[in-house]
Amino acid sequence: MKKWTRDTEINAPIEQVWKFLDGSLDNMQKIMPQVVEHKPVKITEEVVGSLYRQKYREGKRTEEYDIETLEYLNATNEKKLKSGLYTG
Repeated sequence: MKKWTRDTEINAPIEQVWKFLDGSLDNMQKIMPQVVEHKPVKITEEVVGSLYRQKYREGKRTEEYDIETLEYLNATNEKKLKSGLYTG
C-alpha cells in the first residue's frame, strides 16, 4: 500500500487555513482540485472514525475511494486532521 506524509508550514492565520479542511467540496477543491466529489458515508460525534466517499480525477479517469478520519484536533492554537484510505 502506498503511504505518504507531508508537512507544510503556511504563513497565514490558522482559522483561514483550517476552513479549507472543513469537509465542503468547494473549499477542498481549492487545495485539491482533482477531488470531484466528497460525500459523507458515516459521521461520528468525535469526528475520528468518520467515513467519506471521495471521487478523484486521475488523468482522464475518475477513481472512487473511501476516506476515514484518523486523527482530529480543533483547538484554538493547534489543529490537526489526518485522514487515510479506509481499510475496513
